[in-house]
Amino acid sequence: MVVSTTSTPICSSALAAGIVTVITPPAASVGSVTICSGGSAAVTAAPSPAGTYTYLWSVPPGATNPGNVSSFNTSIAGTYSVVISTTSTPICSSPLAAGTVTINPTPVATASSSMPPPCLGGSFQLMSNSTTGATYSWTGPNGFSSSLEDPIVNGVTNLSAGTYTLIVQLNGCQDTAQTQVQIEQPVSLTLSYPGSPFCSNDVIATPINSWIGLGTYSVLPSGLVLNAVSGAIDPVNSAAGSYQVTFTPSGCALPITVTVIIDPPVVVDGIYHD
Repeated sequence: MVVSTTSTPICSSALAAGIVTVITPPAASVGSVTICSGGSAAVTAAPSPAGTYTYLWSVPPGATNPGNVSSFNTSIAGTYSVVISTTSTPICSSPLAAGTVTINPTPVATASSSMPPPCLGGSFQLMSNSTTGATYSWTGPNGFSSSLEDPIVNGVTNLSAGTYTLIVQLNGCQDTAQTQVQIEQPVSLTLSYPGSPFCSNDVIATPINSWIGLGTYSVLPSGLVLNAVSGAIDPVNSAAGSYQVTFTPSGCALPITVTVIIDPPVVVDGIYHD
């Protein structure tokens, strides 16, 4: 550039020159992160181009402002924004960059099994708390696995005893719970009808049963008058014959069957004698 006076004589300066440098401001990006409740998210500002910058963060309510750092951890959901600036003159700053931290709830898993403990050969049910939208994964002894919320285990063997593990998953978050299952061994019973074989005029007879719990009596073939609850038989109103009386216990015990005989009246000289 040359400058000149405006009056006569006109005098002009020597040529002068300067350089104008245009500096492109930096840019930044902040990635969005999804975590499970109880976890921690890393919030990071990625500058472009790479270099040394100062960082000015804005954080959501409840979160602690980390100050002049490029990365930090948080457990508070919300929007995190940053402006980065160069450290040399002239100071140039980036546009505002923002990312979001989303926190998904972690499901709570509980595991239990039905009571009383299952009997060998019986069944039991595994139970968990219900969580809408969750998936369930059970694993256990003897290769057991199920994706049902409350599966039933049938045909219990001694190998069914042990630890059953439940994993509940929801929106990428999971929780684990365990329950122990013990297998009861069935007891052997004794059952008898003192007085058998009975005469057709005998009084009602009750059984001697070692099982003190509940159960049901049944008989084959028909013809014997039998109380299904108490096991008492009525010889007077029963037909003569041989019967198989079975007691099926309501509990961890094996059914037992005994023979009951009702003798027919004795005929002597054409006369029936009981």
